[in-house]
Amino acid sequence: MSPGDTLDLYVHSVAATVLLQVYRLGWYGGVGGRLVAALPGIRGGIQPRCTGRTSGAVACPWRVSTWLIVPTG
Repeated sequence: MSPGDTLDLYVHSVAATVLLQVYRLGWYGGVGGRLVAALPGIRGGIQPRCTGRTSGAVACPWRVSTWLIVPTG
């Protein structure tokens, strides 16, 4: 992903709303990752079952729960 790209985020939860925390993974001096966004009040809910597990490829017909524009930093 590049800065300015849109990252679709999908939530599967029994809760009506969730706090979604997005981390960028990396070394960062041994810290292992850094929080880039905290999105409160994201709609939860049960998503449909995924299919195709026997073939190795998994398809999930989930709806996008929210999205995040990749920051420049």
